[in-house]
Amino acid sequence: MTGAPPGAASHSVGRPSGIAVSGYLALALFDRVAQRWRMDPRLRRYLLRQITFVILSVALMFLLAGRLDWLGGWLVTAVQVGSLAAQWLIVGRKHPDLLLERSGLGEDVERSDIPLAVGMAYGPFVAMLVAGLEVRLQGLPEAGLLVALAGVALAVAGIAVTVSAMLANRYFGPVVRIQSDRGHEVATDGPYAVVRHPGYVGAILFYLGLPPVLGSWWSVPIMALLIAITVVRTAREDRYLCAHLNGYQEYADRVRWRLVPRLW
Repeated sequence: MTGAPPGAASHSVGRPSGIAVSGYLALALFDRVAQRWRMDPRLRRYLLRQITFVILSVALMFLLAGRLDWLGGWLVTAVQVGSLAAQWLIVGRKHPDLLLERSGLGEDVERSDIPLAVGMAYGPFVAMLVAGLEVRLQGLPEAGLLVALAGVALAVAGIAVTVSAMLANRYFGPVVRIQSDRGHEVATDGPYAVVRHPGYVGAILFYLGLPPVLGSWWSVPIMALLIAITVVRTAREDRYLCAHLNGYQEYADRVRWRLVPRLW
């Protein structure tokens, strides 16, 4: 997906630092607004961490690319910002307690799930940095706008599926655990009536969309690894829930498919 000659110097002079400065000002403004709206301090800290991470990742991605005229870099930035906005404006409005759950590790976490969760969460950002390095070394992607927009459509579809799963399941935690402290029950509505792990379906769609958005061949092996991790994590989590979550085995008997109807 690459091959165009490296960009002219006029596009590569230290401008990512401007992204970081703009991000810092946005963070300061957000903190003032959040305090004025009396947002729960734990939620405010969680959102600040997420915003800071996205800003630093984007700045580093463009720094590695050495240029700002990279369409894929701006498209993936828009996708990441949109994903963050959907989580907080849609899910946060209905389930603020879910965002609190997702802000850290609760009690009785299945420790073996943590490495898989970390890989799935941060793998896309690694792919962004690798794609930036690819642009620096091999030039702008040859893939056209339609390819990039097809990738955006896949990524946005993945975000939409994940958000719908979070809306239907207020126990959609970041790692596997039985949330007894929150009265954990089996989610059966919305996308959970079709497959047992719709959040992972959304993740796979997002991973499939990222390489064409970035126009990056180098990110393809990373996304393939993340999809494999997702499948493994689905199987492990399904076994754990059948063994430990009251009513899940009966739900699994009714909804047969883990990820793909009539396939698995």
